[in-house]
Amino acid sequence: MSQSRNKLLLIWVVVAGLAAAIYIGERKRSATIDAPVVKDEKRLLPALIEDISGIEIMAGGAMHRFERDKQGVWFYHGAHDQAQAVHGHKTDPALAAVIDKAFITFGRAKWERALPLAGSEEFGVARPDYFVAIYLPGVVEPAARYAIGTTTPDKYGRYVLRVGADHVVTVAEFQISNLQTLIDTVSGKKNNQKP
Repeated sequence: MSQSRNKLLLIWVVVAGLAAAIYIGERKRSATIDAPVVKDEKRLLPALIEDISGIEIMAGGAMHRFERDKQGVWFYHGAHDQAQAVHGHKTDPALAAVIDKAFITFGRAKWERALPLAGSEEFGVARPDYFVAIYLPGVVEPAARYAIGTTTPDKYGRYVLRVGADHVVTVAEFQISNLQTLIDTVSGKKNNQKP
């Protein structure tokens, strides 16, 4: 009986040793394989929203600038005149949460259809309803600029031209409505504050 028990124990030790060797070998092999980078070709923005440091939205003739502070918290920058060259910003936590939520949603925007741009007046992008500029940290020039034109005939989409492209894309209308809601929120908050 003890011989069969010893043989069984020996078999289990060998199996455990093989399993450990296979596990170690697979870990080493998987560490040397470069995993392919998955890029979402239909994402509207040029970078993840976490990597964006500023967004400007021109709407109704007014520029609305949103930036991140040193801790990465969003704030509404607004406009400053030349006399205010040196100024500070105090982040409003409640407003920062609203801005963050709006931009997380906008960061997930994907284009639905691409259409060739035949003329500059087509799709309402020559005189856009909104103009959006996206900024990355430490870079003065925008990473991307978008002219946001008219709604699609079914009213569920909006035509968007990335400046320099030869085609427009459609994005869900709610993405642009959310930006307008954000503008309304920060403008109302700004107007209700005491000097």
